[in-house]
Amino acid sequence: MMNRKVMPLSDSFYDEFDLSSGVVIDEQPTEVFSTSVARDLATYSSQQQTEAIFRLKLIKFLVRRIYGGWTQKNLEPLLLEAQSTFNEKLPNWRTAARWFSCYRSTGYSIESLIPKHHKRGSRAIKKTNSERFYNLALDEKYLTHERPSVADAYQFYCDLIDNYNSGKERKVKPISKRTFYNRINRLPPYDVDLARYGKEYTERKYRTIGRFPRPSRVLERVEIDHTPLDLMLVDDELLLPIGRPYLTLLIDVYSKCVLGFYIGFNEPSYDSVRRALTVSCLSKSWVNTKYPDIKNEWPCEGKIRELVVDNGAEFWSKSLDDACAVVVSNIDYNRPGQPWCKPLIERFFGKINQKFLIAFPGKTFSNPIKLDGYKPEKDAVMRVSTFMDLFHKWIIDIYHYEPDSKMTSIPIVKWKESVSKHMFPVYRDDKAEKLKIDLAKVDVCALQKSGIHIHRLVYTSDELMQYRKCHPVPCGEKSLKLKVKTLHTLISHINVYLDEEHRYLKVPCVDPDGYTEGLSLFEHDINHRFITTFTESQVDTALLAESRLYLHNRKKEALFQIIVVIGMPLLTFAEN
Repeated sequence: MMNRKVMPLSDSFYDEFDLSSGVVIDEQPTEVFSTSVARDLATYSSQQQTEAIFRLKLIKFLVRRIYGGWTQKNLEPLLLEAQSTFNEKLPNWRTAARWFSCYRSTGYSIESLIPKHHKRGSRAIKKTNSERFYNLALDEKYLTHERPSVADAYQFYCDLIDNYNSGKERKVKPISKRTFYNRINRLPPYDVDLARYGKEYTERKYRTIGRFPRPSRVLERVEIDHTPLDLMLVDDELLLPIGRPYLTLLIDVYSKCVLGFYIGFNEPSYDSVRRALTVSCLSKSWVNTKYPDIKNEWPCEGKIRELVVDNGAEFWSKSLDDACAVVVSNIDYNRPGQPWCKPLIERFFGKINQKFLIAFPGKTFSNPIKLDGYKPEKDAVMRVSTFMDLFHKWIIDIYHYEPDSKMTSIPIVKWKESVSKHMFPVYRDDKAEKLKIDLAKVDVCALQKSGIHIHRLVYTSDELMQYRKCHPVPCGEKSLKLKVKTLHTLISHINVYLDEEHRYLKVPCVDPDGYTEGLSLFEHDINHRFITTFTESQVDTALLAESRLYLHNRKKEALFQIIVVIGMPLLTFAEN
């Protein structure tokens, strides 16, 4: 359809606010390709806007009454008549005629009537004979990684000039401090920050925030990352501080629901990633049984279409690629040094520290300066099991049911709405068991006569021993090596891959006391750590050293007693 434009009957004036009369002509539509648009009236000061509107009203008053050209003879009587209508001082006839001429020549644009007082005067920086000293102070003092103040740079500038003027008749006059400050403030901020703070900080500060494709359903885009929690935890049995836990968490971008997480006390690695993936993809029906105080269910599960990761070493693992081929359709690697490309999970980590951990005993701080004499390890009274209970409670019963800050959505509601409209793969029964094995870490262990030794435990079975009897050790090897996978949630058994039979064999732990029943690898590692710590604390190193030295000295004394009895040849032999 053609655009329609109204043109005035009189070619001398077009009232852009009055389209009640006129003839209509056709106009072809035009396409605008430029991304920049000229400034409009709203960008000027209120005083300039008021003046432009006054000029427009005056021109409209004159154009409705004038007959003939815009001459002195025609305009002066009309200006006298307008004085009673306008309460302001009116311009002379030449100024009024110039205003109308500008207004008509610009296509009747009100911007042409804006006063141009802001363009008066010289805006260029005035060059002085001290210019090279200014540039020297800029390069050697202000634009450096030490980041001295502007006052320090100005003092250096003055010192350079004073040193140059010493003994010279023709003196160089420095610019004033205010002028120096103004010139510094006019420098391009990007160049200043680049010289003073470096490229990484500058790129982060002046980055262009792009909008990512918004997912249309759950599990279409999922973010994963690690963070240390600002909290010191203690062991459940010994009540000794363990340290700050690391959290590996996955969050769904569409619904903002937490898919799953893993908490450990070792540095983030592929092991923590696969454990978090396992929890995220599988059903969480066990949560309400393990933590009966939780009122709601955690329905988040299923196969992930796209997993957004950063460039940590744990995400560039071949084992992760192999595992993700089963549970993730695509891995999107974030660009280095750009955490804002995963904005949702970064904000969620901040929410954990600000809302969930804010008043916990044993809370620490990411910034050591904020500790200010506070020792969190002395106030740590939160058991690991208690923390896990509370963290699950906070995510499932509080975070998932809280509306966002804009009051536009609730995570669990969006999840359920999407699930009701879209189908996606989930893991049940045999598929769930296979997924656990697929995501388990692979270890290569020797099959010994007592079985397989791994995790400081021993695993064996009659079928495994029968396999050992039937398969000889390969040439050049000392023992038969087998691939072993351990489910991190349960270490009462391991899965041993029998290469010749192309299957996994479930091998139980040699555990007469039932220690490993229901025990996770995480809990086992904590137990072992504290057994080692407790044993070390009971060792009297001073007494051991004294006893060893006593044995050494007694051996020397006994040797010399024998030398005295037998004679010199033995002494010579002992010296040699």
